[in-house]
Amino acid sequence: MIEQGRLILTMMPSLYCKLDCPHCYLSKEQRRSKECLSLEQIKTTVEKIKDYYKDKNIQNAAIDIYWYGGEPTTMGVEMFSDMCDIINTTFKKHKIKHILLSALVGVNLDEWAPILKKYCNSKIQTSYDAMMRGKRYDMSWQKQVVNALDRGLSVNTLSVFNKSIQFDGYQKTFVKLMGLGIRECGWLPFQKNIRNDDTGMYDEYSTSMNEFSDFMIGFSNLNNDTHTHTHTHTHTNDGCVFLIGNEIFINSMNINGTSMSNTGAQTVFLMPNGDMVMPNYDEFNNIEFMQKFGNILKQSFEKILTSKSRRRWIRRQINRNNNKECMECDSWNCCLMEFWKNNNKDDDCYGAKKYVEWVKKHSTQEPTFIENIS
Repeated sequence: MIEQGRLILTMMPSLYCKLDCPHCYLSKEQRRSKECLSLEQIKTTVEKIKDYYKDKNIQNAAIDIYWYGGEPTTMGVEMFSDMCDIINTTFKKHKIKHILLSALVGVNLDEWAPILKKYCNSKIQTSYDAMMRGKRYDMSWQKQVVNALDRGLSVNTLSVFNKSIQFDGYQKTFVKLMGLGIRECGWLPFQKNIRNDDTGMYDEYSTSMNEFSDFMIGFSNLNNDTHTHTHTHTHTNDGCVFLIGNEIFINSMNINGTSMSNTGAQTVFLMPNGDMVMPNYDEFNNIEFMQKFGNILKQSFEKILTSKSRRRWIRRQINRNNNKECMECDSWNCCLMEFWKNNNKDDDCYGAKKYVEWVKKHSTQEPTFIENIS
């Protein structure tokens, strides 16, 4: 939990993005806005967090900074570097890791590769969309992946599973990502939000949870049976091609998990106006929205963490949204339900129980703490 010194701070200092991804919850107005947190506001934010841990007498907090958006690279290398320097200097007594998520398409890697090597351990995270955004986009993305790898970067994917990926199937997807040189991947179900529900993109691109689980089982099983025989540095810890974040999480939490393992209690998002929020879902249609806890520019970090809004949100996570099937499930400590919501009737649950049960019986990947996989 954040209160115990484990913080995942998802930085969204700007929401600006030229793209129009179907799974994105941001409106066109938000994605075209040039509003951005200033360096002084970033400093105020991290100073308040540092003061919180000092007051709690936590000397060695583990803090992961996830740079999301929008497209985080649109802020430019100078602004990003200055933000990272402020964060690293402020948290110099704590364990800090930076992870940047980028679409990659349109990113000037001449400028960004040295910055990613300096601040992000030579890694970049990106989303694989298959043909969801068209052949031209996919070809541009593939070229950028190769470009990044040629510059000495590691590229891992965190992808929203969509109908295009489902149509290709796990075998074609596996071979494609393997051929590109990607060795770490994670997968998320396609979520409904106001924007994609209103435009019809949710119905056009989303899949069922049964389809998600079937893909994950096939992909993971193929990974178990496929081993690299080229360069040693491309091997995972067990010889398989990919480190699959979902699988590692399930294995780790099945052994080390607690009642708070998958509640999001270690995470908070920072928005361009200073609001601290987390994804939430309405009680009727599972439409995603951002639940505001408070504003770090106007309040202390403790006030935000102890706000009625956050306490209510945490209770919903701990109580598994009062889903009867979730409360009775024997995989409650290691399921993939990212933020708790209602399950769909006649479908696998949002925790992907079918896949979770497969992993518990068949996985060959060694358990590790998920924070070691970025």
